[in-house]
Amino acid sequence: MPFPLTAAALFGYGILRFLGHINEQTHTRFTRVSSHHDTLLGCEGRIVYLNCTELYLKILSAVEVEVDKHIRKVLSFAMFGDCSQNDLDLGVQTKSTHSRLLSALTKLDVNASRKALEHIHTFIVELQQIKTWRSLQDIEAFVSALEALEVKPSVISYPPDKRFLSLPVFKEGKLISKGDHVTGSFTVTLDEGRVFDLQNKHICLAVGGPANSGKSTLAVSLATEMENCIKSLKSRSSFSELEFSVGVVNLDLGTPTARAIAEGWAADRKKLEMEKRSWTIDLAEKAQKELLCSRARHNILIGDLPGRITDITQLLAGSADAGIIISRDQQILSEEWAPFMSSSGLPIVSRIKKREAEEGLSSLVTKRCPGESFNGRIVTLNRSQKSWDLFIQWLALFLLFDILPRQFDAGS
Repeated sequence: MPFPLTAAALFGYGILRFLGHINEQTHTRFTRVSSHHDTLLGCEGRIVYLNCTELYLKILSAVEVEVDKHIRKVLSFAMFGDCSQNDLDLGVQTKSTHSRLLSALTKLDVNASRKALEHIHTFIVELQQIKTWRSLQDIEAFVSALEALEVKPSVISYPPDKRFLSLPVFKEGKLISKGDHVTGSFTVTLDEGRVFDLQNKHICLAVGGPANSGKSTLAVSLATEMENCIKSLKSRSSFSELEFSVGVVNLDLGTPTARAIAEGWAADRKKLEMEKRSWTIDLAEKAQKELLCSRARHNILIGDLPGRITDITQLLAGSADAGIIISRDQQILSEEWAPFMSSSGLPIVSRIKKREAEEGLSSLVTKRCPGESFNGRIVTLNRSQKSWDLFIQWLALFLLFDILPRQFDAGS
């Protein structure tokens, strides 16, 4: 769902829950409003666009039942600020109330937004029982309840510790292939105290890429290095109260390479072959449940997706919050995995090209967008833990102290 909540998303959720197509146990994931796929809501294997002019038809298609005129009025109010009444004065008042609603929603954080989802369910149940829009008393009471959820800004003081890193500058117009294309360097300063912004978050990074791209090695290695960073911070007195956990989850239960790497038996190809299983819906649901349970235990969770883009991969990615993609083939990244992450509503925080040692190359940072992404290449991901790789170390630092605190500054 988009964050902050839109009126369409809020009322759409309430209608779907009222009609029994989602319930209070449904996992709700908020996505960045800047994403052009910020309007997605998973519903019984379907994806509903809740912030578009086709909202009414999308809801009809999703719920597959006849919606009565009162629900139509709710949809009309959510989308346009009116309820299709002929009374001009009432229409003006309704639009004014709708403006208050929009203002209230922009001031909610994630926790308050989840409370708003509970409020909308109760409100639509009551509205359906009343079966009238002749008075604005009920809708105004609902908006007042949302306004009461507004989060007041608080000033939090974090340790002022800094991390200084040097990143390369490349020759203009050159394709980055070897280190001799580097003409200089520049210094980047990271605020290590920003990690406290993530202390109460539960963020899943889904690592995607084709089979044999090294994504399993990357997932395990990145989680290990991030955990090492946290351990190092906690050794300082200024970070002694930091409560933070990083984990890795194997989402490719059909081929559990990530688990094999983490447990140290990935070189045993015979055992790995014996562990392979055919994908089924039950297996996919088990993988999704492991993801949700693991993310509840960790502040940052690195998930290793299956190596093929299928409905199962879509299901698993839909429960993540951001994506990392890796491949030896840049075309596969651009034409397959990047569009897949976008269609799943996941911002891509890192694009990585895999290379081999015999190519005479080294791991290297190739592009950085402050607060958004950190791209580069990694050499030799051979199913053994590589947290010592320079690019993986850099990526861990930028995720902890720059990208994730900014991407998820309003919640997770």
